[in-house]
Amino acid sequence: YSAIAGATARTYKLTKNDLGKYIKFEVTPKTNTEPKTGNAVLSSAKGPVKPASSTPGTSGGGGGGGGGGGGKVTVDMPITEQTGAGSATITKEADGRTTVTVQVKREKLENLLKPGGNKPVVLDVNTKAKQDNLKLNIPSSIFSDAAKTQKQVVVNSNDIAFAFEPGTFSPESISGDVKLEVSQLTADSIPDIMKNKDAASDELSLVFDFNLSIGNNTVTDFNKPVTITVKFDASKVTDLSKVGVYYYNEKDGRWEYVGGKANPDGTITFTVEHFSKYCTMEYKKTFDDIKNHWAKAEIELLISKHIARSENERTFAPDKNITRAAFASMIVKALDIKGINTGKVFADIPVGSWYKEDVYKAYAAGIIAGVSSTDFAPEAFITREQMATMLMRAYEYSTGVKLEGIITTTDVKFTDEDSISSWARRNVDLSSATGLVTGNPDGTFNPKGNMTKAQASVVIKRLMGKLNKL
Repeated sequence: YSAIAGATARTYKLTKNDLGKYIKFEVTPKTNTEPKTGNAVLSSAKGPVKPASSTPGTSGGGGGGGGGGGGKVTVDMPITEQTGAGSATITKEADGRTTVTVQVKREKLENLLKPGGNKPVVLDVNTKAKQDNLKLNIPSSIFSDAAKTQKQVVVNSNDIAFAFEPGTFSPESISGDVKLEVSQLTADSIPDIMKNKDAASDELSLVFDFNLSIGNNTVTDFNKPVTITVKFDASKVTDLSKVGVYYYNEKDGRWEYVGGKANPDGTITFTVEHFSKYCTMEYKKTFDDIKNHWAKAEIELLISKHIARSENERTFAPDKNITRAAFASMIVKALDIKGINTGKVFADIPVGSWYKEDVYKAYAAGIIAGVSSTDFAPEAFITREQMATMLMRAYEYSTGVKLEGIITTTDVKFTDEDSISSWARRNVDLSSATGLVTGNPDGTFNPKGNMTKAQASVVIKRLMGKLNKL
């Protein structure tokens, strides 16, 4: 192939001399800073050039007989752009979307990979071009060497950031390039998936489809959670506290709540244990029987975070007493407690019960105990002293602060404190002193009294506020 004299624009007008030929296009990116030019990129061959046909809807054959003199070709070629972590190739797909492929260069990260210090190894792959699809090829040695020095590997791109902890991948699995791919999908492009979201959910972002492989092996689960930050449209939000991330469960065909911390700047940070399709949504569910209820705000908040349970689509039953199992489940979801296998089995926990997993998670975390060595009494209504005890154990679990080491300056006295069980007295005092629970207007605590679903929602919200989990 030889260069065509004078063909230096993005648009080239074909002539008779081009008939039957194949044409390639070369692009050399230029900037106003050093270096002035980048690496030239050559397209594949286009052709052969044929005579132009008449344009549909015109009279006569004015454009055809001249042998293609009026023909014109416009080509969107791959271009390159330098990022902080390596060279990016930008291509336009047939559907108009932009794909950015980055080959990460280890030599750009050598200083960060050196032993010493605790700075993360940051891969900056931001580009001026849109990143509808992002494909990263990362040398696996970056992850293995970062793990040896106990450093995070952070990937920063236009719309998404990933933070991989040391040990996220098993050492024996790190062989070959790590390929991280992100596609941003519109709701229109995946109607079969989006139709399965709850009617009370409004999507605030595109759907992010994350995929990762090492060598030829697709990685479906991680040894440690991966922290992700994505952008969402903050202008669509009515209540930031009700914004969360959901992932699509392909097996069950439904969107499941992940959680996350939404920020006023239109970003939300969340952790995942596997990659899938994720979307940011605001959950605006309410119920007929809480319209004028004193705990409406707390109930709606916990429903939006999928912590509290309703009776059905239209009824919450705020003044109904709550069971021991239901309250334990709320704590597990509020604290996002993961499963720990203790081998414990309560004889009165049905195998197919909705609360089974949460009860055993709470037991493993030391938050609950049975009413005996064999029974938990899941359907019994929780008492106020049991509630106070679970709350303080949850506080201890989440903060790591031992309850016996907490010193309070508030001397809480209840007129019926003699009726508080000895095993619960310290927890009642602490939960009152910390503001998690309050006594009754008449000065009593009513330790053997029951808790309603509304009251449970209020104290769980207070606990989450103390633990900075709202």
